Amino acid sequence: MSHADAEAIAGSVNRVRPGAAEFIELPQANHGLIDHAAIEDQFQHNPGKFHDQTVDLVMQWLRQHAQGY
Repeated sequence: MSHADAEAIAGSVNRVRPGAAEFIELPQANHGLIDHAAIEDQFQHNPGKFHDQTVDLVMQWLRQHAQGY
């Protein structure tokens, strides 16, 4: 999916429930949250590395937004 698609999803969620979604771009991470030095590596089945920062970002978001649930 494209950058615009991902932003549109966050926008749609926020129209229904303001502040419930946030778009964060993870450069070089694919849809499975695997980092690759070059996009071509994904198509050549070169292994990448899990985008470790994702865990911190999700935990931070949960701490900020999940108190009322």
